[in-house]
Amino acid sequence: MTRGVKWGQAEPLTVKQLIRYGVRKRADDCWVYRNGGANPKVKDKPIARIMMEEKLGRPLRDWERVRRNCGNSCCVNPEHLELFK
Repeated sequence: MTRGVKWGQAEPLTVKQLIRYGVRKRADDCWVYRNGGANPKVKDKPIARIMMEEKLGRPLRDWERVRRNCGNSCCVNPEHLELFK
């Protein structure tokens, strides 16, 4: 645990950490989290949302949503993600 962070509060994960923790690149260019399933989450936050925030360089607003242009509901590749309202 990092100092200054209370129990239950999570610091944001970086893309490098996500890849280290289980995002795997597939031959079709989709990146899939090891636990699979649609809309995978880490620390109760969708990985696609984390990737989009990293791509944009800012936190997403509550009303901003992320969708995948590849059609794979498990994909978290930043190049396959886009914002919609």
